[in-house]
Amino acid sequence: MAQLLDHLGIERTAVVAHSWGSSVALAFALAQPERVARIVLYDAWVYEDQLPTTFLWARADGIGELLFGMFYDQLPEDKVALAFYDDANISEALVETIHEQLARPGTTAAALAAVRGQRFAEMETHYREIDKPVLLLWGRDDDVTQLRFGERLSLELPHARLITYPQCGHFPMIEAVHASNRDLVA
Repeated sequence: MAQLLDHLGIERTAVVAHSWGSSVALAFALAQPERVARIVLYDAWVYEDQLPTTFLWARADGIGELLFGMFYDQLPEDKVALAFYDDANISEALVETIHEQLARPGTTAAALAAVRGQRFAEMETHYREIDKPVLLLWGRDDDVTQLRFGERLSLELPHARLITYPQCGHFPMIEAVHASNRDLVA
């Protein structure tokens, strides 16, 4: 992130992230706090105890390749349905896009590398040190990153505010588009 900001000539910025990207945003805020003005996190995935057992198993050489090779690109329609409160928000175009993305060369390897990089135990002990305003936007009915993690994060980040959206899953920017955009802009 620092190299990208340097390339763009940006010294300080607001950071907005969703899900797995939230851990990157918090790591950046810890590593280079002078470059972060404020943070907005949608349904953050930032705690070791959020990781499913298969992700922990995937850390082992060979096991991760086997698990991801066999299952990562299987039944994407069912997986994406878990992320939404209302299936009506899952368009045919969205499912087609997911299929296309999963078929791209290197996608499975990149996902496995991302999963192996999710080692939050050390980082999460430092969240209280983040001295920036943080807005947490959360789908109240998120089964991917449950609301209890948003509540926990709102208590651990000194300047956090949590806003939840009813009848909304893991994608407030889709299922609560108007409300979450209003809160983001504010």
